[in-house]
Amino acid sequence: MKPLACPACGSACSATAGKRFALYPAGCLSVLGLPFAMFHQAQMPLEYRCPGCGTAFKRRSGLAKFNLVMLIPIAGVTALYWLGKLISLILGASP
Repeated sequence: MKPLACPACGSACSATAGKRFALYPAGCLSVLGLPFAMFHQAQMPLEYRCPGCGTAFKRRSGLAKFNLVMLIPIAGVTALYWLGKLISLILGASP
């Protein structure tokens, strides 16, 4: 694995600032479920701060990139499913 370089000054960085976790409204968790929320949290990038110049930047790990690729089709299929349910409810078709 190649070392991280600061995008501003180009120096090698090793200081991790951590991962910023987004807060979820209770309604989203109840509708989308915990597995979807876990995929979303897993794809979040890590934040780094350059010890030389103090610039903050983000990078995704390999696992985070994989989870991002998996999140998009899962979210799309889920949205299409619920859109179909909504349309059938509006048009008066039986579920």
